[in-house]
Amino acid sequence: MRRFIVAAVGLLLAGHAFAAQVSCEKLGEMAYNAAMARDRGTSQDEVVRTLTKNYGDNRAEGVAKVVFMHSEVDADTLQFATRVQCLQVADDAKASKPPKPTTATVKVTTTQPAGNFDACMGRAAGVTADMLDCIGADTRRQDAALNRNYQAAIKTLSADRRQKLVAAQRAWLAYRTAQSAFTADPDGGTSAQVNAADEFRQMTAQRAEELSRIAAAN
Repeated sequence: MRRFIVAAVGLLLAGHAFAAQVSCEKLGEMAYNAAMARDRGTSQDEVVRTLTKNYGDNRAEGVAKVVFMHSEVDADTLQFATRVQCLQVADDAKASKPPKPTTATVKVTTTQPAGNFDACMGRAAGVTADMLDCIGADTRRQDAALNRNYQAAIKTLSADRRQKLVAAQRAWLAYRTAQSAFTADPDGGTSAQVNAADEFRQMTAQRAEELSRIAAAN
């Protein structure tokens, strides 16, 4: 899990440089292909040349740098983390803009997606990049609820029970990451990417509800 976090931080920093000019789906694909080439023993310079040729984008050098920097992280995890972090950067950029007067404020819950998630998916109309944007935004809302509920639950437990919950939460985080990486089957096309991202979102919402019940029961 620590390795995944380290990789995600590096990808987030890279995402700030790339997100405005490269779609998040393409960025994830570039990271995946770079990692596969890396694992075959291809040099970093050769990976840069291949990415630049195939994608026609001079940011290939930055993608390759991140991939080779995190040589211990597999291609599927790098692809998933790159896409998620890219979506985070894009979402933060949108959030920094002054809100429109007509924008509605939606209350977030832990048991169901925020009301604007369904509306967002409806507007996406099956477009992969737009659906991933919707899923990424709702995942961050659910993750915020999860963190709040986890902190609330921790405060209600005895020292022994607290340690057990910490261990359980760490195991769950590792499972969530591994399961989503498994679902993101590279042979499954864009539908597998969407399914993996939505599975990650749903698991986060379910865990947030579990932690809410633990906090309420104590």
